[in-house]
Amino acid sequence: MRIKATVLVLVVILIAVIAFNYYNLMPKGIVTASVVEKSEGILLRYERIRYPSMAIVSGSGTDVGFDIGDEHLNFGLIPVGGGGKRFLNIENQESRTINIKLNAYGNISEFVSFNMNNFILQPGENVEVEVSFDTDDMTEEGEYSGEIDVTKTVSKNIVGDLFLGWF
Repeated sequence: MRIKATVLVLVVILIAVIAFNYYNLMPKGIVTASVVEKSEGILLRYERIRYPSMAIVSGSGTDVGFDIGDEHLNFGLIPVGGGGKRFLNIENQESRTINIKLNAYGNISEFVSFNMNNFILQPGENVEVEVSFDTDDMTEEGEYSGEIDVTKTVSKNIVGDLFLGWF
């Protein structure tokens, strides 16, 4: 019984350490230019690419306009009730399996969705993720901004493999 309790305490501590490392990656403000941040814990290594993102929602009858720069994920001019799409190519260049999570922050976040999220990529695997900005007829005109983050989590060892995808 004492061994089970000790193992349980160690597992709880391990999960807390991993969670603390992940939550240290949460953004502390919105970026204005693309930024890569790296962090490392006992079992997992994290890399987050932070893309500034923006869309201007304007009255109906507006022509859609895109901004296709590489350093940001801007959707350009979007009519009320309309939407736009951008695409992110994500490749696993690691020798180990990785987990990919996407998040949107700022007032743009309620309009952003991803066609896939929180997924595993095998070494050498490549995917294209569709990032959509969609409004409805009740969306207020104006500028919506924030950032879209792509977080890559890599296990550093076999024990880390057990936690890949949890955080």
